[in-house]
Amino acid sequence: MADETPTPDVGTTPVQLSREPADDFHAFVDELRWTPPLEKPEDAAYAAAVVLCQLERRLTGKEKRGELNMDLPVELRILMAGCPIVEGAPPQRTDAATFLSDIGDRLETEPTSTLQIVSAVFTALRDRLPEEEAHWVANQLPPDVADLWRRPI
Repeated sequence: MADETPTPDVGTTPVQLSREPADDFHAFVDELRWTPPLEKPEDAAYAAAVVLCQLERRLTGKEKRGELNMDLPVELRILMAGCPIVEGAPPQRTDAATFLSDIGDRLETEPTSTLQIVSAVFTALRDRLPEEEAHWVANQLPPDVADLWRRPI
């Protein structure tokens, strides 16, 4: 009879959660690089900036946008500093198709790739925000864009 390796009792072995620090830009970019169109770090960083700029244009309240930015890694805040935000302009309440199309035009990607990129950036960002901030973002978005933001059930 061959020696059997005992199977560990998984019920007694705790599994540690792996949660990246909110200010770890490299972890943020590395997470995005799992998305096929974003295999290079510079592509992932640029895509994140484009998606976050589009997202920010849809949020209301200068103070709350500032709070959201403070939860982002410093490097992303620097990239987002170039976002074209017109002071006093109302949020752009476009539907998901226009939101995705605008991003796809900037990234020069096909619709399927654009959706993958937006989903990856939203997931990476949402996982780094306090739950209250993530909920606030969802409530600020038009319903079909909010569906892209919310965690799948």
